[in-house]
Amino acid sequence: MSRLPMLLASACGVQLFKRSFAAAAASGSFTGRIPIKELHIREGCSVNGRPLSDSPSGSTARVEIRFNLAQASFIPQRLKPRLVQLYSDRISRDGQFVVASDRTRKRLLNRADCMETIRECVRQAEAAAAEPATAQAGDESPVCQLAHMDSQAALARPFSGNLSFSQLRL
Repeated sequence: MSRLPMLLASACGVQLFKRSFAAAAASGSFTGRIPIKELHIREGCSVNGRPLSDSPSGSTARVEIRFNLAQASFIPQRLKPRLVQLYSDRISRDGQFVVASDRTRKRLLNRADCMETIRECVRQAEAAAAEPATAQAGDESPVCQLAHMDSQAALARPFSGNLSFSQLRL
């Protein structure tokens, strides 16, 4: 690789990296940076893990990324239980967080899609972890209070055993 872009950027006074990842990692928030060394990347595999040699092109562009959730250094410790709670369907019996993509015909784009999916999952877990801290018990909107009262009334009704279409709320 050539260092020419870096040299030109420094000579022109252009700042290539806008955020300091070290400062954000020290504060305990997710930076968006995912170290490749912690990931296990499988490319060109089918759903069952075997290569697709029967496909017309001889290979597939499917990419699967796995990492051990308990040992992931790029995810703050406070978010790991929330990730387990929100994305239990993506976690294997071994504790591996699994993301797969075959959205495009290019492996590189599918790998980028997997990385972005991991970022979105962590950011949603971060938002869900911050949500209870911002909501107060008495600050619910009237619509939420009515929905809560309606659900409590539905739980209090005895179950007859036979449901008709009119009893279902879709």
